[in-house]
Amino acid sequence: DVEPRPGDFEGNLALGLDLLRDAESGVCGTFLDTLSTQLHNRPDRKRAAMEKGALSAVVALMKRNAADEKIQAQAARAIRHVCFQNQLAIAAAHAAGAIGTLGAALDLHVTPEVRSE
Repeated sequence: DVEPRPGDFEGNLALGLDLLRDAESGVCGTFLDTLSTQLHNRPDRKRAAMEKGALSAVVALMKRNAADEKIQAQAARAIRHVCFQNQLAIAAAHAAGAIGTLGAALDLHVTPEVRSE
C-alpha cells in the first residue's frame, strides 16, 4: 500500500486519481471535496491536476456514478475549481467530455445542490 505523503500535492494527487478508478462513492466524494479545497486559488495545483488527468478521471467517475446525486455535485464542483480562470483547463474539459457529462447530470438531478455547481 502507498500512503499519502504530507506536503506532496502532486504525488498525493496521482495516488488519489488512481484510487478514483475503483473506490467506493464515499471515498470518491471525500477525494473530490479535498481536491476542490486544494485547488482554490492555486494555479500551480490546477495545472498539476490538469496534467495528471484529473478532468478525465472526474468525468469518468461521473459517468460511472450517474445516479449518485452527491457525487455529481462534488464532481461538478471539482471541475469548476480546475477550470476557474484557466483557459487551458476549459479546453481540456471540453476534450474530456465534461460539458456533455455535466449536462446529463443536470438533466437527471434537478436538486439545488447539483444545479448550483
